[in-house]
Amino acid sequence: MQSNPILPGRGSASGRAVAERKTIQIPDVLVDPEYDDRYKTEGQKVGGFRTLLGVPLLREGAAIGALVLGRSTPRLFTPQQIELATTFADQAVIAIENVRLFDEIQDKSRQLELASQHKSQFLANMSHELRTPLNAILGYTELMADGAYGEPSEKMLGILKRLEANGRHLLGLINDVLDLSKIEAGQLVLELSDYCVQNIAQTVRSTLEPLASDKKLAFKLELATDLPPGHGDGRRLTQVLKSRRQRH
Repeated sequence: MQSNPILPGRGSASGRAVAERKTIQIPDVLVDPEYDDRYKTEGQKVGGFRTLLGVPLLREGAAIGALVLGRSTPRLFTPQQIELATTFADQAVIAIENVRLFDEIQDKSRQLELASQHKSQFLANMSHELRTPLNAILGYTELMADGAYGEPSEKMLGILKRLEANGRHLLGLINDVLDLSKIEAGQLVLELSDYCVQNIAQTVRSTLEPLASDKKLAFKLELATDLPPGHGDGRRLTQVLKSRRQRH
């Protein structure tokens, strides 16, 4: 079979079934005028078949192969046997298609996993590269506001405080991106501890108030004074509150 590949055509049972895309039956290959002489001689040596039944494997109207049954004596296959062979062929096509789809899904999954790993690595690297200069900017801003380079005027102090607030907001966004890459990599670990709800609320206010001011909007915080301490990951809670408010 490897040295004599069968091509679509009238010269063989499988080739004839594939070419015509229908079930065919050859009563006796030795007297069939269209049957290839190579298959008559070589096939007889190996299989000794005389009657052949060829059933095409059809997927969406296209033949992808054939199921061939043979008899060693010239005797036609019955309609019931042909129907059974056709059922086997249909099931074989379904099995082949399922394997093809499974392999395709596996390949796509590997590609997506690799792309996700590259994206997570990129986010982690980008976050690190952005945080380093931003921390330096925030450090100098704090020094200027504290008068390390001369006492700032009231107007300049307001600008520095605004710059610091926006810088810390940007730092928070960068940390959020880094956390996203950790979540996708399954490496995010919550840091559980007691936290002050009032402090978290004030952090959210200081971050979002400049954004609201830029849009000429009033930002008001109403918070009860007798709230009990919370327990959990305060930084993650702050991220949730900031992201919800920004979407609104």
